[in-house]
Amino acid sequence: ETVYQLPIPTDDADVFKNGMQIMRDWAQDATLDPVEIDKERGVVLEEKRLGKGAGERMQRQYLPLLLNNSRYSNRLPIGTEEVLKNAKPETIRQFYKDWYRPDMEALIIVGDIDVSAVEAMIKAKFSDLKNPANEPVRTEYKIPLLNKNQFIVVTDNEMPGTSAEIMIKHPEMTIKTTDDFRNSLIRSLYNQMTGARFSELTKQADPPFIQGSHSIGRFLAGLDAASASVNAKPGELERGLKAVWRETERIKKFGFTQTELDRAKQSFMTYMESAYKERDKTPSSNYVEEYLRHFLEGEASPGIEYEYKFYQEKIGGVTLADVNALAKKYLTDVNRDVMILGPEKDKSILPDEAKVNSWLAAVQAENITAYNDQVSAKPFMAKKPVAGKVIIEKNIPEIGVKEWTLSNGVKVVLKPTDFKNDEISFYAFSPGGTSLYSDADYQSASSAAGILARSGVGEYSSVELSKYMTGKRAGVSPYISERYEGISGGAIPKDFETALQLTYLYFTQPRTDPQIFTGIINQQKAALANREKDPASVFADTVAAVLGNYNI
Repeated sequence: ETVYQLPIPTDDADVFKNGMQIMRDWAQDATLDPVEIDKERGVVLEEKRLGKGAGERMQRQYLPLLLNNSRYSNRLPIGTEEVLKNAKPETIRQFYKDWYRPDMEALIIVGDIDVSAVEAMIKAKFSDLKNPANEPVRTEYKIPLLNKNQFIVVTDNEMPGTSAEIMIKHPEMTIKTTDDFRNSLIRSLYNQMTGARFSELTKQADPPFIQGSHSIGRFLAGLDAASASVNAKPGELERGLKAVWRETERIKKFGFTQTELDRAKQSFMTYMESAYKERDKTPSSNYVEEYLRHFLEGEASPGIEYEYKFYQEKIGGVTLADVNALAKKYLTDVNRDVMILGPEKDKSILPDEAKVNSWLAAVQAENITAYNDQVSAKPFMAKKPVAGKVIIEKNIPEIGVKEWTLSNGVKVVLKPTDFKNDEISFYAFSPGGTSLYSDADYQSASSAAGILARSGVGEYSSVELSKYMTGKRAGVSPYISERYEGISGGAIPKDFETALQLTYLYFTQPRTDPQIFTGIINQQKAALANREKDPASVFADTVAAVLGNYNI
């Protein structure tokens, strides 16, 4: 598809009117002047050049396999260099005449508008659009399922690491009926729970990979896909891929636990409730994207009021059997593509198809045990702090704030706003930061807050904290910047106390977890191992070094 977007203000009638005229011109009145076409060739060629690199070169090799040698594999949207340089203006004009026509176009307008007035404007400007005589029939291309498995290894000199992806393709799930909406809900819960499982794997002292994932979702041209991917540590592709496949096998064999499903449901409904409460503050772009899917893909668009009520009524009826069935349905042994990407220097040691199949078979033959969902029963804040007092209160009407000074010396500035219906944001800071530390301690100081944020807090480990916070719309992040240190966070009103408790615990009971520390350091080392192979990283590092006079 081709989508034109034009964000314009609605408080200036002339600007809005001109914007509508531009949309009308795009729809069927573009001049397509040969001089302007020739000028644009260089622009598009430069855009194509900027997209070149290891990713683009490797994509050209593996796309024919992933797309089953369909039309999509050799006709990427930006086009070929030969066509961009040599396409004749009359060919472009004929394409425009054939395909820019009202039966294949939609105009979506969302914003603070007078609906009746805009409707009249649309009718006045667009009613005379007509289809061409002898209009061609649009061919709809699909990706055929080949009912076989495929394998490819692709290398490049500038590829900084080794990764693998297993993709199992299936006919797509449409979202048009209430049953479709329920199936979409089940898939969302499934993906949320798999995401939590893989996040937990990265919190070990020696994680099996830099990053791993598994999900089920939309692919392309009438297909969905179950994918499992791994970004492996240097020299540890077998370990990483086996770890990812082992977790998918665990899910396929044993499914999820009731406590996992309960948390996923709670998290989903908390998100939906927040979206419902913010429905009159939702950005126009969100609505545009939803209506675009409705036009292009036929996806139902009943609106947040309907969806929120629907999910409230239906989510309680979703069972473990419902979500567990997805793994058995999608994790099949046919229409499976395996793709290995790596540095050219490692080409001789990367596995072939037989080797990868043996790895997957070995995992399937293991005595895999069910997942044990360990949830802490300890109180989140075992000992409540002694309450302080507001000793000074001051109004600052010029900027609409109220300032409190607490008995411990902390200053609190309150600013009521109506930007959001269901959100509270806060920011705490004090001067200092990494500038207070010596060069020898700089890396420790700059990394400390990030490590603490991933280590849990108080009596809760990182994994326990993640599970405790699931279903709560609250987040708190400690930070240490160059000149300041502090906390930033936010929450919906009903979870604001949880956010404040988390803030208090970060100040009073930060958790240092040696296992988490070791895991983070190992992951960072693995991620940086081949950084010098990536030209963009080398360029950025060089610029930073020069601008910083080669200081740390």
